[in-house]
Amino acid sequence: MGYGIVFFVTRLLLKALYKIKASILVNEEKLNHFLVRGFMEMVVFRVNRRFEHEIKKAETASCEIVDSKVKMELIHEAFFTIFAILVGVLKIGIVIYGWTTKSLTIGEIAALITLVENAYVPIAIFNVCYVQYKLDLVAYSRYTEFLDAKEDVLLTQGVKIPGLKGNISFSEVCFKYDDRKIFESLTLDIEQGKTIAFVGESGSGKSTAVKLLVGLLHPHSGHIKVDGFDLSKINLNTYYENIAYLPQEPPVFDGTLRENLIFDNEVEEDALLEAIRNVGLADLYTKLDKGLDTLLGERGISLSGGERQQLALARLWFSKANIIIFDEATSAIDNLTEEAVMKNVLDLLSGRTIIAIAHRLDSIRNFDNIIVFQNGCIVEQGKFDELIERQQYFYELYNRSNLYAGSK
Repeated sequence: MGYGIVFFVTRLLLKALYKIKASILVNEEKLNHFLVRGFMEMVVFRVNRRFEHEIKKAETASCEIVDSKVKMELIHEAFFTIFAILVGVLKIGIVIYGWTTKSLTIGEIAALITLVENAYVPIAIFNVCYVQYKLDLVAYSRYTEFLDAKEDVLLTQGVKIPGLKGNISFSEVCFKYDDRKIFESLTLDIEQGKTIAFVGESGSGKSTAVKLLVGLLHPHSGHIKVDGFDLSKINLNTYYENIAYLPQEPPVFDGTLRENLIFDNEVEEDALLEAIRNVGLADLYTKLDKGLDTLLGERGISLSGGERQQLALARLWFSKANIIIFDEATSAIDNLTEEAVMKNVLDLLSGRTIIAIAHRLDSIRNFDNIIVFQNGCIVEQGKFDELIERQQYFYELYNRSNLYAGSK
Protein backbone atom coordinates (compact mmCIF):
# COMPACT_ATOMS: atom_id res chain seq x y z
CA MET A 1 0.00 0.00 0.00
CA GLY A 2 2.81 2.39 0.91
CA TYR A 3 4.55 1.79 -2.38
CA GLY A 4 1.29 2.49 -4.23
CA ILE A 5 0.90 5.83 -2.43
CA VAL A 6 4.49 6.80 -3.32
CA PHE A 7 3.89 5.89 -6.97
CA PHE A 8 0.60 7.82 -7.08
CA VAL A 9 2.17 10.94 -5.52
CA THR A 10 5.12 10.75 -7.94
CA ARG A 11 2.77 10.67 -10.95
CA LEU A 12 0.89 13.72 -9.68
CA LEU A 13 4.14 15.60 -9.07
CA LEU A 14 5.44 14.81 -12.55
CA LYS A 15 2.32 16.21 -14.24
CA ALA A 16 2.69 19.48 -12.37
CA LEU A 17 6.45 19.64 -12.81
CA TYR A 18 6.31 19.00 -16.58
CA LYS A 19 4.25 22.15 -17.10
CA ILE A 20 6.48 24.21 -14.82
CA LYS A 21 9.69 22.95 -16.48
CA ALA A 22 8.30 23.74 -19.94
CA SER A 23 7.40 27.24 -18.73
CA ILE A 24 10.94 27.74 -17.40
CA LEU A 25 12.52 26.68 -20.70
CA VAL A 26 10.23 28.95 -22.75
CA ASN A 27 10.92 31.95 -20.53
CA GLU A 28 14.67 31.31 -20.48
CA GLU A 29 14.60 31.36 -24.29
CA LYS A 30 12.63 34.62 -24.19
CA LEU A 31 15.04 36.18 -21.70
CA ASN A 32 18.08 35.24 -23.79
CA HIS A 33 16.31 36.53 -26.91
CA PHE A 34 15.52 39.91 -25.34
CA LEU A 35 19.00 40.31 -23.86
CA VAL A 36 20.84 39.41 -27.08
CA ARG A 37 18.48 41.56 -29.16
CA GLY A 38 18.96 44.47 -26.76
CA PHE A 39 22.75 44.34 -27.11
CA MET A 40 22.91 43.61 -30.84
CA GLU A 41 20.24 46.16 -31.85
CA MET A 42 21.15 48.76 -29.24
CA VAL A 43 21.13 51.66 -31.69
CA VAL A 44 17.64 50.81 -33.00
CA PHE A 45 16.12 50.66 -29.52
CA ARG A 46 18.01 53.74 -28.39
CA VAL A 47 16.92 56.11 -31.17
CA ASN A 48 13.35 54.76 -31.09
CA ARG A 49 13.15 55.07 -27.29
CA ARG A 50 12.29 51.40 -26.85
CA PHE A 51 14.84 50.46 -24.19
CA GLU A 52 12.37 50.70 -21.30
CA HIS A 53 9.90 48.52 -23.17
CA GLU A 54 12.57 45.89 -23.93
CA ILE A 55 13.80 45.90 -20.33
CA LYS A 56 10.23 45.28 -19.13
CA LYS A 57 9.97 42.28 -21.45
CA ALA A 58 13.22 40.86 -20.08
CA GLU A 59 12.13 41.52 -16.49
CA THR A 60 8.78 39.80 -17.10
CA ALA A 61 10.55 36.73 -18.48
CA SER A 62 13.02 36.67 -15.56
CA CYS A 63 10.16 36.96 -13.01
CA GLU A 64 8.39 34.05 -14.68
CA ILE A 65 11.59 32.00 -14.43
CA VAL A 66 12.03 32.82 -10.74
CA ASP A 67 8.37 32.08 -9.94
CA SER A 68 8.47 28.76 -11.79
CA LYS A 69 11.70 27.68 -10.07
CA VAL A 70 10.24 28.56 -6.66
CA LYS A 71 7.17 26.45 -7.48
CA MET A 72 9.40 23.54 -8.48
CA GLU A 73 11.35 23.79 -5.25
CA LEU A 74 8.14 23.92 -3.21
CA ILE A 75 6.78 20.85 -4.99
CA HIS A 76 10.05 18.98 -4.32
CA GLU A 77 9.81 19.89 -0.65
CA ALA A 78 6.14 18.93 -0.61
CA PHE A 79 7.09 15.49 -1.88
CA PHE A 80 9.57 14.99 0.98
CA THR A 81 6.98 16.29 3.44
CA ILE A 82 4.32 13.86 2.17
CA PHE A 83 6.85 11.05 2.25
CA ALA A 84 7.93 11.92 5.80
CA ILE A 85 4.26 11.95 6.89
CA LEU A 86 3.73 8.56 5.22
CA VAL A 87 6.73 7.05 7.00
CA GLY A 88 5.60 8.60 10.27
CA VAL A 89 2.09 7.15 9.87
CA LEU A 90 3.57 3.70 9.18
CA LYS A 91 5.75 3.91 12.28
CA ILE A 92 2.82 4.99 14.45
CA GLY A 93 0.73 2.23 12.91
CA ILE A 94 3.34 -0.37 13.84
CA VAL A 95 3.46 0.89 17.42
CA ILE A 96 -0.34 0.96 17.76
CA TYR A 97 -0.65 -2.48 16.21
CA GLY A 98 1.94 -3.97 18.56
CA TRP A 99 0.41 -2.30 21.60
CA THR A 100 -3.22 -3.26 20.87
CA THR A 101 -2.61 -6.84 19.75
CA LYS A 102 0.15 -7.59 22.27
CA SER A 103 1.62 -9.76 19.49
CA LEU A 104 4.90 -7.87 19.08
CA THR A 105 7.69 -7.41 21.53
CA ILE A 106 9.42 -4.05 21.96
CA GLY A 107 12.41 -5.43 20.05
CA GLU A 108 10.22 -6.55 17.16
CA ILE A 109 8.49 -3.16 17.02
CA ALA A 110 11.90 -1.41 16.95
CA ALA A 111 13.08 -3.78 14.21
CA LEU A 112 9.98 -3.09 12.07
CA ILE A 113 10.37 0.67 12.48
CA THR A 114 14.03 0.38 11.41
CA LEU A 115 12.98 -1.75 8.43
CA VAL A 116 10.44 0.88 7.32
CA GLU A 117 13.08 3.58 7.63
CA ASN A 118 15.66 1.63 5.65
CA ALA A 119 13.17 0.53 2.98
CA TYR A 120 11.38 3.79 2.26
CA VAL A 121 14.28 6.28 2.37
CA PRO A 122 15.99 4.73 -0.71
CA ILE A 123 12.60 4.73 -2.44
CA ALA A 124 12.26 8.45 -1.75
CA ILE A 125 15.75 9.15 -3.07
CA PHE A 126 15.06 7.05 -6.17
CA ASN A 127 11.81 8.92 -6.83
CA VAL A 128 13.55 12.28 -6.56
CA CYS A 129 16.22 11.13 -9.03
CA TYR A 130 13.53 9.73 -11.32
CA VAL A 131 11.57 12.98 -11.25
CA GLN A 132 14.73 14.98 -11.99
CA TYR A 133 15.58 12.61 -14.86
CA LYS A 134 12.12 13.08 -16.41
CA LEU A 135 12.43 16.86 -16.09
CA ASP A 136 15.88 16.86 -17.67
CA LEU A 137 14.39 14.74 -20.45
CA VAL A 138 11.96 17.60 -21.20
CA ALA A 139 14.89 20.00 -21.67
CA TYR A 140 16.87 17.45 -23.67
CA SER A 141 13.91 16.76 -25.98
CA ARG A 142 13.76 20.46 -26.90
CA TYR A 143 17.47 20.32 -27.73
CA THR A 144 17.09 17.19 -29.86
CA GLU A 145 14.15 18.77 -31.72
CA PHE A 146 16.56 21.48 -32.82
CA LEU A 147 19.28 18.96 -33.75
CA ASP A 148 16.80 16.79 -35.64
CA ALA A 149 15.52 19.69 -37.74
CA LYS A 150 15.59 19.00 -41.45
CA GLU A 151 19.07 19.51 -42.85
CA ASP A 152 20.47 19.88 -46.33
CA VAL A 153 21.97 16.45 -47.01
CA LEU A 154 23.91 17.84 -49.96
CA LEU A 155 26.28 19.61 -47.56
CA THR A 156 27.96 16.25 -46.97
CA GLN A 157 26.62 14.04 -49.76
CA GLY A 158 26.39 14.25 -53.52
CA VAL A 159 28.86 14.43 -56.40
CA LYS A 160 32.15 16.04 -55.48
CA ILE A 161 33.37 18.52 -58.07
CA PRO A 162 37.10 19.12 -58.68
CA GLY A 163 36.75 22.70 -59.92
CA LEU A 164 34.55 25.09 -61.87
CA LYS A 165 35.06 27.35 -64.88
CA GLY A 166 31.85 29.33 -64.41
CA ASN A 167 29.26 28.32 -67.03
CA ILE A 168 25.79 28.59 -65.49
CA SER A 169 22.34 27.66 -66.74
CA PHE A 170 18.83 27.88 -65.29
CA SER A 171 16.41 25.59 -67.12
CA GLU A 172 12.65 26.04 -66.54
CA VAL A 173 13.21 26.70 -62.83
CA CYS A 174 10.10 27.01 -60.65
CA PHE A 175 10.19 28.31 -57.09
CA LYS A 176 7.73 29.69 -54.54
CA TYR A 177 7.72 30.85 -50.94
CA ASP A 178 4.75 29.03 -49.38
CA ASP A 179 1.89 30.05 -51.70
CA ARG A 180 3.69 33.03 -53.28
CA LYS A 181 5.10 32.05 -56.66
CA ILE A 182 8.43 33.69 -57.56
CA PHE A 183 9.53 31.82 -60.70
CA GLU A 184 7.26 29.80 -62.96
CA SER A 185 9.73 28.84 -65.68
CA LEU A 186 12.98 30.74 -65.36
CA THR A 187 15.47 29.98 -68.13
CA LEU A 188 18.83 31.70 -68.25
CA ASP A 189 22.36 31.02 -69.54
CA ILE A 190 25.55 32.69 -68.28
CA GLU A 191 28.86 32.18 -70.06
CA GLN A 192 32.06 31.72 -68.08
CA GLY A 193 34.21 34.79 -67.55
CA LYS A 194 31.37 37.27 -68.15
CA THR A 195 30.16 40.06 -65.89
CA ILE A 196 26.42 39.79 -65.36
CA ALA A 197 24.10 42.14 -63.46
CA PHE A 198 20.65 41.31 -62.09
CA VAL A 199 18.39 44.35 -61.73
CA GLY A 200 14.76 44.90 -60.86
CA GLU A 201 12.48 46.25 -58.17
CA SER A 202 12.14 44.66 -54.74
CA GLY A 203 10.34 41.33 -55.00
CA SER A 204 11.15 40.89 -58.68
CA GLY A 205 13.09 37.66 -58.05
CA LYS A 206 16.71 38.75 -58.51
CA SER A 207 17.81 37.91 -54.93
CA THR A 208 15.92 34.62 -55.05
CA ALA A 209 17.75 33.69 -58.26
CA VAL A 210 21.06 34.35 -56.50
CA LYS A 211 20.09 32.30 -53.44
CA LEU A 212 19.07 29.43 -55.71
CA LEU A 213 22.45 29.60 -57.43
CA VAL A 214 24.28 29.65 -54.09
CA GLY A 215 22.32 26.60 -52.91
CA LEU A 216 20.63 28.40 -50.02
CA LEU A 217 17.27 27.63 -51.64
CA HIS A 218 16.26 24.71 -53.85
CA PRO A 219 13.96 24.90 -56.88
CA HIS A 220 10.66 23.01 -56.77
CA SER A 221 11.20 21.95 -60.37
CA GLY A 222 13.61 22.57 -63.22
CA HIS A 223 17.40 22.45 -63.11
CA ILE A 224 20.30 24.72 -62.27
CA LYS A 225 23.58 23.56 -63.73
CA VAL A 226 27.11 24.83 -63.25
CA ASP A 227 29.63 23.56 -65.81
CA GLY A 228 27.12 20.80 -66.54
CA PHE A 229 26.84 19.69 -62.89
CA ASP A 230 23.27 19.65 -61.64
CA LEU A 231 23.18 21.74 -58.46
CA SER A 232 20.62 19.37 -56.91
CA LYS A 233 23.09 16.49 -57.07
CA ILE A 234 26.48 17.96 -56.18
CA ASN A 235 28.23 18.10 -52.82
CA LEU A 236 27.75 21.69 -51.70
CA ASN A 237 30.92 21.75 -49.60
CA THR A 238 33.01 21.16 -52.73
CA TYR A 239 30.81 23.64 -54.61
CA TYR A 240 31.50 26.37 -52.03
CA GLU A 241 35.22 25.92 -52.57
CA ASN A 242 34.66 27.31 -56.07
CA ILE A 243 32.27 30.21 -55.47
CA ALA A 244 32.39 33.41 -53.41
CA TYR A 245 29.14 34.91 -52.14
CA LEU A 246 29.02 38.45 -50.74
CA PRO A 247 25.60 39.34 -49.27
CA GLN A 248 24.37 42.82 -48.39
CA GLU A 249 25.02 42.08 -44.70
CA PRO A 250 28.61 40.80 -44.76
CA PRO A 251 29.48 38.05 -42.25
CA VAL A 252 31.95 39.85 -39.97
CA PHE A 253 32.51 37.87 -36.77
CA ASP A 254 33.93 38.60 -33.33
CA GLY A 255 37.63 38.25 -34.09
CA THR A 256 40.65 40.20 -35.25
CA LEU A 257 40.96 42.02 -38.57
CA ARG A 258 43.42 39.32 -39.68
CA GLU A 259 41.00 36.50 -38.81
CA ASN A 260 38.16 38.24 -40.65
CA LEU A 261 40.29 38.53 -43.78
CA ILE A 262 41.80 35.05 -44.00
CA PHE A 263 40.15 33.05 -41.18
CA ASP A 264 42.83 30.57 -40.01
CA ASN A 265 44.89 30.55 -43.23
CA GLU A 266 48.51 31.65 -43.37
CA VAL A 267 49.09 34.72 -45.57
CA GLU A 268 51.99 37.18 -45.59
CA GLU A 269 51.28 40.52 -43.97
CA ASP A 270 52.21 42.48 -47.10
CA ALA A 271 49.47 40.70 -49.05
CA LEU A 272 46.95 41.52 -46.34
CA LEU A 273 47.91 45.20 -46.36
CA GLU A 274 47.68 45.33 -50.16
CA ALA A 275 44.11 43.98 -50.03
CA ILE A 276 43.23 46.55 -47.34
CA ARG A 277 44.54 49.36 -49.55
CA ASN A 278 42.72 48.09 -52.63
CA VAL A 279 39.32 48.19 -50.89
CA GLY A 280 39.86 51.66 -49.45
CA LEU A 281 40.48 50.72 -45.82
CA ALA A 282 44.01 52.15 -45.55
CA ASP A 283 42.86 55.13 -43.45
CA LEU A 284 40.97 52.84 -41.09
CA TYR A 285 44.00 50.57 -40.73
CA THR A 286 46.25 53.44 -39.64
CA LYS A 287 43.83 54.22 -36.78
CA LEU A 288 43.84 50.67 -35.38
CA ASP A 289 46.03 50.40 -32.27
CA LYS A 290 46.90 46.74 -32.84
CA GLY A 291 46.80 46.76 -36.64
CA LEU A 292 45.79 43.38 -38.08
CA ASP A 293 45.38 41.97 -34.57
CA THR A 294 42.71 44.51 -33.57
CA LEU A 295 39.48 42.91 -32.38
CA LEU A 296 36.46 44.04 -34.41
CA GLY A 297 33.75 43.12 -31.88
CA GLU A 298 30.57 41.10 -32.27
CA ARG A 299 29.41 41.25 -35.94
CA GLY A 300 32.11 43.88 -36.55
CA ILE A 301 30.32 46.42 -34.37
CA SER A 302 33.38 48.69 -34.33
CA LEU A 303 33.09 49.16 -38.12
CA SER A 304 30.55 51.14 -40.12
CA GLY A 305 28.23 49.37 -42.57
CA GLY A 306 30.37 50.46 -45.52
CA GLU A 307 33.61 49.35 -43.81
CA ARG A 308 32.15 45.90 -43.15
CA GLN A 309 31.28 45.58 -46.85
CA GLN A 310 34.78 46.74 -47.84
CA LEU A 311 36.26 44.14 -45.49
CA ALA A 312 34.18 41.43 -47.16
CA LEU A 313 35.45 42.60 -50.57
CA ALA A 314 39.04 42.37 -49.31
CA ARG A 315 38.57 38.62 -48.79
CA LEU A 316 38.38 38.23 -52.57
CA TRP A 317 42.14 38.83 -52.78
CA PHE A 318 42.60 35.48 -51.03
CA SER A 319 39.89 33.53 -52.87
CA LYS A 320 40.44 31.17 -55.80
CA ALA A 321 36.74 31.02 -56.66
CA ASN A 322 35.84 31.32 -60.34
CA ILE A 323 32.23 32.33 -59.66
CA ILE A 324 31.74 35.55 -57.67
CA ILE A 325 28.28 36.63 -56.56
CA PHE A 326 27.55 40.11 -55.21
CA ASP A 327 24.14 40.52 -53.57
CA GLU A 328 24.06 44.33 -53.16
CA ALA A 329 27.49 43.94 -51.61
CA THR A 330 28.34 47.67 -51.92
CA SER A 331 25.00 49.21 -50.90
CA ALA A 332 26.46 50.90 -47.79
CA ILE A 333 29.58 52.29 -49.52
CA ASP A 334 29.50 55.88 -50.78
CA ASN A 335 29.52 56.47 -54.55
CA LEU A 336 33.11 57.69 -54.93
CA THR A 337 34.58 54.93 -52.76
CA GLU A 338 32.44 52.29 -54.49
CA GLU A 339 33.65 53.36 -57.93
CA ALA A 340 37.33 53.18 -56.94
CA VAL A 341 36.97 49.93 -54.98
CA MET A 342 34.94 48.11 -57.61
CA LYS A 343 37.45 49.06 -60.31
CA ASN A 344 40.13 47.29 -58.27
CA VAL A 345 37.84 44.34 -57.57
CA LEU A 346 36.85 43.89 -61.23
CA ASP A 347 40.49 44.13 -62.32
CA LEU A 348 41.34 41.40 -59.78
CA LEU A 349 38.48 39.18 -60.95
CA SER A 350 39.05 39.62 -64.68
CA GLY A 351 38.28 36.36 -66.49
CA ARG A 352 36.06 35.00 -63.74
CA THR A 353 32.27 34.77 -63.82
CA ILE A 354 30.73 37.67 -61.90
CA ILE A 355 27.06 38.02 -61.00
CA ALA A 356 26.02 41.22 -59.25
CA ILE A 357 22.76 42.56 -57.91
CA ALA A 358 23.23 46.29 -58.22
CA HIS A 359 21.44 49.04 -56.31
CA ARG A 360 23.20 51.80 -58.27
CA LEU A 361 22.61 51.23 -61.96
CA ASP A 362 25.49 53.49 -63.02
CA SER A 363 27.90 51.00 -61.42
CA ILE A 364 27.08 48.33 -64.03
CA ARG A 365 27.64 50.42 -67.19
CA ASN A 366 30.54 48.25 -68.33
CA PHE A 367 29.02 44.83 -67.52
CA ASP A 368 28.80 42.31 -70.35
CA ASN A 369 25.11 41.65 -69.81
CA ILE A 370 22.35 43.18 -67.68
CA ILE A 371 19.37 40.91 -66.93
CA VAL A 372 16.20 42.77 -65.95
CA PHE A 373 13.67 41.02 -63.67
CA GLN A 374 10.03 41.94 -63.22
CA ASN A 375 7.50 39.84 -61.27
CA GLY A 376 9.67 36.74 -61.50
CA CYS A 377 10.27 37.02 -65.25
CA ILE A 378 13.19 38.22 -67.34
CA VAL A 379 11.72 41.09 -69.35
CA GLU A 380 14.94 42.49 -70.88
CA GLN A 381 18.63 41.79 -71.17
CA GLY A 382 21.57 43.36 -72.95
CA LYS A 383 24.37 45.87 -72.47
CA PHE A 384 23.73 49.11 -70.61
CA ASP A 385 23.63 51.41 -73.65
CA GLU A 386 21.42 48.99 -75.58
CA LEU A 387 18.86 48.89 -72.78
CA ILE A 388 18.83 52.67 -72.48
CA GLU A 389 18.29 53.07 -76.21
CA ARG A 390 15.26 50.71 -76.12
CA GLN A 391 13.59 52.97 -73.56
CA GLN A 392 11.67 50.13 -71.97
CA TYR A 393 11.56 48.85 -68.38
CA PHE A 394 15.29 49.24 -67.63
CA TYR A 395 15.15 52.80 -68.95
CA GLU A 396 12.27 53.48 -66.54
CA LEU A 397 14.21 51.98 -63.60
CA TYR A 398 17.28 54.02 -64.48
CA ASN A 399 15.38 57.29 -64.67
CA ARG A 400 13.61 56.55 -61.40
CA SER A 401 16.90 55.77 -59.64
CA ASN A 402 18.45 59.01 -60.93
CA LEU A 403 15.39 60.98 -59.85
CA TYR A 404 15.61 59.45 -56.36
CA ALA A 405 19.36 60.13 -56.16
CA GLY A 406 18.83 63.74 -57.25
CA SER A 407 16.18 64.31 -54.58
CA LYS A 408 18.47 63.20 -51.74
